[in-house]
Amino acid sequence: MQDTEYTYAASLFFIYSWVMTVIDSVVLVCIIVGGIIGLKKGLIWQVATILGLIVGFTVAKHLYAYIAEKYVSSLTNSLTIAQIIVFIGIWLIVPIVFSLAGALLTKIINAALLGCFNCALGAVLGVVKYVFLIGIMVHILDHFDSGNHIISQNKKDTSVFYYPLKKFAGIIFPTIKELKQKTIFEQQDESTRRKA
Repeated sequence: MQDTEYTYAASLFFIYSWVMTVIDSVVLVCIIVGGIIGLKKGLIWQVATILGLIVGFTVAKHLYAYIAEKYVSSLTNSLTIAQIIVFIGIWLIVPIVFSLAGALLTKIINAALLGCFNCALGAVLGVVKYVFLIGIMVHILDHFDSGNHIISQNKKDTSVFYYPLKKFAGIIFPTIKELKQKTIFEQQDESTRRKA
């Protein structure tokens, strides 16, 4: 009986080692961490942080060019660098504010004896959020590592999670590409007007 159990366990480990690459192992650990954080922080906090990311991105999208040109351009010779700094800054500050509000609401929910329900749904949403964030990192990596120098094409192809994560996060990246293209065209138009 013990031999059978040992053989079964060894077979499972072999299958896991064969299917799971280093990339998948890292992704899986991050997803588990996301679930644990979600369980600990609760649904309200998770919703608040996700809303913070969405609202932060929307606010950054509409205000980064104006703020960069008016307030930050004097600190650097490059308008593009100023725009990047402002965009990232807004996208970080807004989620932090939402996170603090979510933490306060979580305390109120826990005081109302809805803690277990809040934590269980928080774990689920935590997993989803981390899957999305990892997908964004995969997109960024894929953009800057088009020559497959950091991660080989073979490792990407053998990974169980790499391309599904990239596809999942692809919801937001067309918007970023469109934003980047729009910025380039606006800068070209501005440059043309100044020359005229």
